[in-house]
Amino acid sequence: MNLAHAADVAFAAASPPGGGGSGAVVTQLLFFAAIFAIFWFLLIRPQQKQKRERETMLGALKRAIAWSRRAGCTGRSRASTR
Repeated sequence: MNLAHAADVAFAAASPPGGGGSGAVVTQLLFFAAIFAIFWFLLIRPQQKQKRERETMLGALKRAIAWSRRAGCTGRSRASTR
């Protein structure tokens, strides 16, 4: 196979200019929307929920309250700097 024949095959396989482009755009937009939805539900949404829970916990923390961690560490809180 020579170079000229390879070029002819490549141009024959390409879609005609201006033809059938709208379907490709819709498919590409749906693909990007699906990727965004996956990122939203797996990364962004859980992080926002965790941040909300942390802010609620820090807001409820009072001076000299006793606390304990799951690992068994215990202690008392000091005055808040917030």
